[in-house]
Amino acid sequence: MAQALLHRNEGALLLLVCGLVIGRFAAVSILDLALFYDEAYYHFWSQDFAFGYYSKPPVVAWLIALTTTLAGHVSEWSVRIAAPTMYGLTGFIVYLIGQQLMDRRVGVVAMVVFLSTPLVTFNSLFITTDAPLLFFWALTAYIYLIALEKNRMSLWVLCGVLGGVGLLSKYTMGLLAIGLLAHLSLCYRDRLKTPGPWLAAVSAFAVFSTNLAWNYRHDFISFQHTSEISQLSGPIFHPDQFLEFFLGQFLVFGPVVMWLFLIVLMRRHYSKAEKFLLAITLPLLLLIGTQALLSRAHVNWAAPVYIGASIWVASYIEVNAKRMLLLWALGLNLAIAGTFYAYPSIQQLVGIEATKSNTPFKRVSGWRELFQKVEQVSAHEDAIWISDSRKLLSYAHFYLSDFESGRRLTVASFNPSGEISNHFDLLFSIPRAADANADYIFLSEDPRELEGCFETVLLAERVTHEVFPTLTRELFIYQLSGFKGYEYCSD
Repeated sequence: MAQALLHRNEGALLLLVCGLVIGRFAAVSILDLALFYDEAYYHFWSQDFAFGYYSKPPVVAWLIALTTTLAGHVSEWSVRIAAPTMYGLTGFIVYLIGQQLMDRRVGVVAMVVFLSTPLVTFNSLFITTDAPLLFFWALTAYIYLIALEKNRMSLWVLCGVLGGVGLLSKYTMGLLAIGLLAHLSLCYRDRLKTPGPWLAAVSAFAVFSTNLAWNYRHDFISFQHTSEISQLSGPIFHPDQFLEFFLGQFLVFGPVVMWLFLIVLMRRHYSKAEKFLLAITLPLLLLIGTQALLSRAHVNWAAPVYIGASIWVASYIEVNAKRMLLLWALGLNLAIAGTFYAYPSIQQLVGIEATKSNTPFKRVSGWRELFQKVEQVSAHEDAIWISDSRKLLSYAHFYLSDFESGRRLTVASFNPSGEISNHFDLLFSIPRAADANADYIFLSEDPRELEGCFETVLLAERVTHEVFPTLTRELFIYQLSGFKGYEYCSD
């Protein structure tokens, strides 16, 4: 009887997993959100294959290139569909790790805990570097466990290759390498006397060296950017930022799940399996926590921690038969997910007018409609579209290009200062020397004085789109010719 009940509960959890994965694919299509400008930026990268880009390693761009090649540039859906795909696959790998460390039941519970987290709910709607990072973090950790058990050279090489691709997804992956090395040193020291782990390290470096080579050719610009966003040059100690980051974890990981994770993390003694989970969570948790205290850290920067934490929490629930806690954990997480996905409909149903301050999707709202109006602007077909805003260049390139026919908008950075602050500045900037023959279209969210830079300056159109009564998108579009050179610019 007890066994039958166990199987029924497990079946219900598996049905919930299927519902979550399918629901997220549907949500990407049904919500039909405009691209966030970072997504449009990554899409621009995807049009030119490279082993690196200004601020990130290349895998996110490769994923977008893959999905838009397979599905076509039919809509924003084809750009971001890799997100729910990668998170769904990561959930399955969490199950495999939980099964390998404990048992099948723990794996199933861990999978549903991970997939129910509000961060996965939110991130499944947008393609970011976290999607491939979490996938390769989990897969590398799983293959590492198998390699430890079987000690085959092929498995160690595979582990290294996957780790290298993880580094090509996001540099945060390096924290997993530190954790696994610590795990080997403390728990499997004899393995360090065999060639396997060292083959894994060499394989990882060989894969990652492709990005290092790209950075070498571009003055290590990606690492400069990573250093800059850490903001460690300012005043030391920001307890308010740390508190915001800490409390934010209860929202993005789930209130009950985060509370249970803190309980298991504070233990004095750890089992063999728990030491592995500690190795794949603690290094990143310590680094991001320190970052939050010394400067700032976004809540999603700790996302890979949720892989090990979900398994740990699942094990605690199963070992202590805390089934009611599981129901509360999943119930709260699903309530957050449902509210987030259905928020526009809920607002409309209860008669609350959407405003800039009460809409979670405000940052992506209105941009598609705004650039549909830009299409009405007549301009020379050979004109170069320029701006000093990577956001506007990214949106213009995505929404004004006709990818199916092969007509891509020519975009370039207008960069009088010469400072490299984005990928357009790095590789797609208009020349500093005068080019009197080219025609340009300049995009700005504010009126600009450009007469000093160009012989001819014409305000072609001012385009507006009211998103809410409290939010209006606006573009000033200038037709320019006779570029004199940056030294003549007045602003």
